[in-house]
Amino acid sequence: MATLKISDISVGDWVRDKGKECTVASIYMAAEGYPSEVALTRQGICSGCAYIDYLEPIPITAEILEKNGFESTTNPNVFTLTHGELQLYVSKEFDGWYMSFVNFRERLCILQVIRQGFIHQLQHALRLAGVDKEINL
Repeated sequence: MATLKISDISVGDWVRDKGKECTVASIYMAAEGYPSEVALTRQGICSGCAYIDYLEPIPITAEILEKNGFESTTNPNVFTLTHGELQLYVSKEFDGWYMSFVNFRERLCILQVIRQGFIHQLQHALRLAGVDKEINL
């Protein structure tokens, strides 16, 4: 099981609490030596708080990518999403997930390593690229 640190997550990120998918509603930073807490929502309804130590990241899967508009390419480990003039590529490599953003009009390409491949990392990469997209599980 992968562990999360409070610095890994942001409000709006997907995480797992007791096997159920939740979004982070707010983050309560604790004093040093005490565990931080996270307020969670399930299906838009407050579901309480949990200590960060009990939360788990949700792995990226092909099914989640496809459900959110990413299309599979001829390579089964590469997915694309067009967002305006931006083309996003998500690829599964032997050492993790990679996301690249290509703006053909401005001839700009950015590579973002998502590392272990968790949904909250994908959400952060999308925000970094300026893509206002809500991920649905």
